[in-house]
Parts: sequence; structure tokens; C-alpha cells
Amino acid sequence: MNITFLNPPILSSLEERRDRAGKAIQILRKRLESAKAGQDNRWKVWVDMHRSMADALTVDTLLSFQSHPGIGPQITGGSGKHFLSMIAEKYGDAYLRFLLKNHSETLCGQPKDIISEQGAYCTVTSMRHLYHVAGIHEYCSQSISSPMDFVEIGGGYGNVARMVMQYGLCSQYYIVDHPVLQAIQFFFLGEFFPSSDIAVLDENGAYVHGFVDSKIQLCSSFRYDWLKDRLKNPYGLISTLALTEIPPQGQKQYLSFFTPFFIYLFGQLENVAVGPAGKSGKEMQFSNKDLLYSLGERFHSFDYAFHGYHFEYIGRKR
Repeated sequence: MNITFLNPPILSSLEERRDRAGKAIQILRKRLESAKAGQDNRWKVWVDMHRSMADALTVDTLLSFQSHPGIGPQITGGSGKHFLSMIAEKYGDAYLRFLLKNHSETLCGQPKDIISEQGAYCTVTSMRHLYHVAGIHEYCSQSISSPMDFVEIGGGYGNVARMVMQYGLCSQYYIVDHPVLQAIQFFFLGEFFPSSDIAVLDENGAYVHGFVDSKIQLCSSFRYDWLKDRLKNPYGLISTLALTEIPPQGQKQYLSFFTPFFIYLFGQLENVAVGPAGKSGKEMQFSNKDLLYSLGERFHSFDYAFHGYHFEYIGRKR
């Protein structure tokens, strides 16, 4: 007898999600009130987007953040089914089937791009995240004997973090991001992990929510110097798109502070944003070629791929 089992997308009760969204909004208000930018290294484009996202964020809009026009486009998309083809080409069809069979999707945030692929429910956005996790998983499974800490620069809505955690690749996962993303990450990750496993910290490393042993630590991008005393060596550094959307001075600040054993980076080689009235100013565009060259100088390069617009880099400490 042939039977096909489908794992439906998970979704906690509306009452539970609304309660969690309320806590996330409270966290956002506390964080915006207390946030003092020790160093604001953001791209001007993201300064404006963070402000508009914070203005748009309420309990109701957080419940539908993936499909909300003022929130979703900034942190979803940028993906496609070709990322699944890239997994199969790079790691084999069997590995792709393994990833899809193990993938659990959620309707949290009301995603508009959820489809069934090889009998597995998956958002199109998650397809790119699966590609990133495939590269991280492949390297770690062959090179690292036990789970280690990871720090991610710019965590989106927390999807890569939850996948890395679900594959048991890390002991603790730190995300360095803006307060409005901390609130969204807290809400989304609560769909997969108990509240006690998710911590939110302010610029001084004090806990707004959670504990020092919480598995996921949501940290401020405005000040993170206290992280040196928290991260356990060896640790890994991840950034998908975010680091390449920070101007060169900000990139240097991050890469001079963090000393990872392993690094995974995916992003744009060139960044150009169209400003008001369709005009581009100098502050709206920059190249990441120097960033890429600096990675080759600093790390032992394990893998590099150029995808026409995006590049992918995997390296380890020399």
C-alpha cells in the first residue's frame, strides 16, 4: 500500500499568537525608548526602512508581517525555486530531498508565497534560506565535531536562525540587529521555540526578556562590545544579504570585532538603491568588491560562488 505523508505548516492558535505579538510590541517600545546608538553603521536606505517598519508595526500587522506591504517586502522574497535546483546541483538530489523532508513550514505572519514542493510545504522565501543552511550544514558536518555558537549579522525575521537551531548545528545563536527586527524575530521564533529559549538584550547586554542560557539571543546592532565575553570559541559568523547592505565602514567595524572560526556570507556584489524621484545619490550605492577581497586575505577560503548578482563565500580561520 502506497502512502504519502504530508507535514502541514504549523500554526499556533490565534490567541497564542496575539499574546506573543503583544509581548513583541512591548519589547519594541522598550527597546526604542532605551536604544542609544553607540555606533550607527547602517546604510541610509535601511535607516529609512527601519523607521517605516517601526511605524507600521502593531499587534495586528505583526500577525501578518510576511504579507504586510509596509513590513514584508524588506525581509521576505529575494528567492525562488532556482535555489532548490542549486542545492541539487551542488550537494545532490538526495540531499535536497533530505532537506525538504526535514523542513517544517509555518503560516505565522501569513506568508503569501507558500507552495508544496516534492510533497513538502515551503515558502519561496524559505527556499533561499534552505540553500544557505545547506552550505552551513555541509561544512559543519564535515569539519566541526560538536555544535558551536553562531552569530548572525542581520537576521531578517529569524528563519535562518531557526533552521540552524533545528539542525542542531549550534549551542547558542546570537543575532545582531535593529530593535524593530528583534521584535519580529521574537514573534516568529516563538512559533518554534518556547519563550524561555528566546532572549532579547539591550545595548548594555542586559536582558529585556529571557536568560543568559536561552538558546537564541537577540542583540542590538547599535552596541555589542559585551558579546566578546559571551561568545564561546570557536564560533561561526553568518550573514545573508545584511552585511553587504552595510557601507564599507560598518563592514570593517563588524569584521574587526568578530574573530570567527567559520564564516558564511551571501550577498550582493554591487548595491544600488533608487532614491526620491528616481534619482540615485552617492550615499545610495556602494561596491562590495573590497569586502570580498578582504575575506580572501583574512580567511582560508573554502568555497566561493558568483551567481551573476549575488556571491557566496565560505571560509575558516587561518
